[in-house]
Amino acid sequence: MAVVRRRGSGDFSVGDGLQLIILAVGNIIACFLQPDQTLQLRLGRIAIMNLIPLFLGSRSNVFAELLLGLSPHWYGLMHRWLGRIFLVEAIAHALLHLATAQWQLSLVQILVRLLWQPLKPCANRRSKLLSVAASIFLTSILYFRRTFFELFLKCHVIAALGLMVLLWVHVRVGQNIGTVALIVATSLWIIDTTVGLCRVCARVFAKIKCTVTVQAPPALLTLDIEIPEFAMLKSVCHGRYIYLTSFSHPRHLLGMFQSHPYLIMWEDVTKTGQKLTVLIHTRRNFSNSLSTSEGAFGVNICGPYGKVPDFGMYDKVCCIASGVGIAAHLLTIKHLIAQHNVRNVRARRISLIWKIRERAHAKWAKPYLRDLFNLQENYRILNVYIVYETGPDKDVWLDDDAQPDADAVEKRHVSHRPDRDTPSGLHKGQPEFSRYVKETVLHQLITGEWAGDAGNMAISLCADPAFEAEVRKEVQRPPYDIDVFTSPFRIDP
Repeated sequence: MAVVRRRGSGDFSVGDGLQLIILAVGNIIACFLQPDQTLQLRLGRIAIMNLIPLFLGSRSNVFAELLLGLSPHWYGLMHRWLGRIFLVEAIAHALLHLATAQWQLSLVQILVRLLWQPLKPCANRRSKLLSVAASIFLTSILYFRRTFFELFLKCHVIAALGLMVLLWVHVRVGQNIGTVALIVATSLWIIDTTVGLCRVCARVFAKIKCTVTVQAPPALLTLDIEIPEFAMLKSVCHGRYIYLTSFSHPRHLLGMFQSHPYLIMWEDVTKTGQKLTVLIHTRRNFSNSLSTSEGAFGVNICGPYGKVPDFGMYDKVCCIASGVGIAAHLLTIKHLIAQHNVRNVRARRISLIWKIRERAHAKWAKPYLRDLFNLQENYRILNVYIVYETGPDKDVWLDDDAQPDADAVEKRHVSHRPDRDTPSGLHKGQPEFSRYVKETVLHQLITGEWAGDAGNMAISLCADPAFEAEVRKEVQRPPYDIDVFTSPFRIDP
């Protein structure tokens, strides 16, 4: 199913950073517009206006992902930083109010009101609102969010709901931009949450079962999700993901109140319905608890979501992955081969370059790779390259009798072209797992794929940041003219 998402808000590209800078500068400039109003009032109105994009995505993400097609990584990044900007503006608005001539409070007195007065039964709504905003800001700190992620999700939803209620009590309802923004933000949140809960309720009776298989304890899991025929998901294809909700797992009885996005790694249509396979690289909390699951348990799924790149318009498609990032490419390759068999795509050459450091990764992926080779009907168009890390203790093999060949690329694969006259039936069940190359020959691999056949070329990339940067650096060299598509999910190094 899917790959691990980037863990911290500090993991973003240069383009993402520029967008965040533009967002922050835009808010600063807006604070100096309408100079006839006080800074306190301007900060309050700008903060409320930021609620509209902030509440654009919630449980079902019907607006952010289904309608606008925003990737979970990009919207998650913007949600975090837009939320911090909102909280800074809201807290500054409140502190300016407390520091006005009417109050004449010192900084110590303001902190006392912020921390102590909300605990008193007679606390006014301004102090409560300020405290809720401050608590959301403090719990959104990266260290707390990573350490107590499951607790953070639940507390965050409760605090956000309380903040919205207190804002309605605090804001003077009238014909002004603050009221309009608050109405729009509240409406978006209610619609999105309602749609998400309706989807959950609609599939509660579907009896969707999930079975967990530990592939490489304790870090790698595969989830086999069996969906009855009447509840089968439509438009399941490469690059799309689902939201998984567990409400019957022993350790997550309240799991129906939160969803976890995972990429669809594999799909099979069975006699009883549909089977989706998801790959999880466990970390902690929810994903880690799945490794202790015994037998099938009930889950609920929502989706599929995500934009689908049209790889069928390319003559050559090269999928590059590291580690569990291969989960983002298996369904892509399966779709391209199936469409090639019926002559619905232009793809004449498909390659998979996979960098691994653990032998267990190769073993669990072997059945899927063999199925891909067996799927080819007329001509063999799929080439698989295993890139392994160099070093005395870092050589890995798919088979015990397969020995790596450091010169394999130069001798056979850079100039290799699929034999158009050889039926692929000769290769069924015999994927060439001996194609081991060293990571120092990445240049030869990409050059060989670029020169292997005529036509345009695309690269689908899902790798750790270091390997991804290496690939991008290589592709930017002349004479390449390659389109690069990055998976909406990221993996950790």
